[in-house]
Amino acid sequence: MNAKQILIALNEVKQLYQKFDADANHLDQKASTLLSSSSLILTVFSGIQAFLFEGAYYSLNIIILIFIFILYLLLIILILTALFPQGFKTVFIHNWEGVNNAILNKKSEKDANYQLLSNYLDRIEKNKLINDKKAILIKISTILFSILMVLIILISLLPILKIQICS
Repeated sequence: MNAKQILIALNEVKQLYQKFDADANHLDQKASTLLSSSSLILTVFSGIQAFLFEGAYYSLNIIILIFIFILYLLLIILILTALFPQGFKTVFIHNWEGVNNAILNKKSEKDANYQLLSNYLDRIEKNKLINDKKAILIKISTILFSILMVLIILISLLPILKIQICS
C-alpha cells in the first residue's frame, strides 16, 4: 500500500467510526424519548384511573395497574441501562503518552497511519458491540412501552365495558 491508499483507507474508516459515534447518540436520544414519553403517559393515566375505580372492576383494575407498574419499572431499568455511559472507545488515549505511542514515536508517516488505521478498526469493533447492546435494550423497551399502552387502553375501557354489560 502506498501513502495515498493508506490515507484513503484511513479517511473511510474515520467516517465509519464517526457514524458509530452518531449512532450511539441517536440511540441515546431514542432511549431518552421513550423514558420521557412513558413517564408522562403513566403519570396522566394514573391520575385519571384514581377517579375511575369502582364496583365489580375494582380488583381487576388493581391487578392490571400492578402489572402496568411492574412493566413500567422494568422499562425504566432497561432504558437507564441503555443510557448508562458505556465507555465509548476512542482512537487513542487522549494524553501526551497516548498521542506519542499512537503517532509520534512511529518511524514513518506510513507506520503512524497504519497504527491509526488499526486503532480505528479496533475501536469500531468495540463500539459496535456497545451500540448493538443499546439497540437491543431500546427494542425491548419499545415492545414494553407498546404493551403498557395496550394495557392502559384496556384498563381505560373497563368502565365502558361495565356500562355495556350492565345495560
